[in-house]
Amino acid sequence: MPNIKVITKNRTANEYEIEEKFIAGISLLGSEVKSIRKGNVSIDEAVITFIKGRPFILNMYVAPYQNSHFGHEPTRTRALLLTKEEIEKLYGKATRKEMKIIPLSVIIKDNKLVKIEIGLGKKKKLWDKRKDIIEREMRRKERELRRF
Repeated sequence: MPNIKVITKNRTANEYEIEEKFIAGISLLGSEVKSIRKGNVSIDEAVITFIKGRPFILNMYVAPYQNSHFGHEPTRTRALLLTKEEIEKLYGKATRKEMKIIPLSVIIKDNKLVKIEIGLGKKKKLWDKRKDIIEREMRRKERELRRF
């Protein structure tokens, strides 16, 4: 079983009902990888879009690495690395079924590779959000009862 370490999560992802999840590689520079390993990354405002049929992540913030003299632009457009079948599936569902592709978390796999977990889903309606809040409160009450 692969060793997975979660670096950051998307706090706005709970507004979506995720139907499918994928793990994609990200095209990064060396200084970006070092900065991500230190936890200096944010995907809260990130968006995944298709440019000429290829998936890209926009507005993913990676802070510049301190000890690097090359540097990089913090919110540059980065390519996502997926198989052809996964790209076709995501592109088809995102365009035809009007679903959104949301970045869920940035992970490090096997202490080597930086990956991003993306989800395919729809925006939750107001009543769905209320239902989630009620379920969360019920779980919280159950934990309190078990403690005593």
